[in-house]
Amino acid sequence: MQRKAVEDELLTGAIERILQETTGPETRRVADQIPAPQMQALIAHLVQEFHQDTSFGANEAGYLKVTLDPAVIQQRFLELVGKRG
Repeated sequence: MQRKAVEDELLTGAIERILQETTGPETRRVADQIPAPQMQALIAHLVQEFHQDTSFGANEAGYLKVTLDPAVIQQRFLELVGKRG
């Protein structure tokens, strides 16, 4: 149970970073127009959708890390908001 909470927290942070920092101009423009409560709901949905073993790996020190492909997250985000690109 604690592991799932940690994984959810790691996924949430990674997805937020992908959508805010490493995203393409279209994704960024769409994300900026979404009200905060709706954005949080979308991020929660993405966390739930991508919470699978393949989304995690270990770093050099053996600690849990997220291994999401930013392009996949951006594409799925745009699909969820109806902006298929």
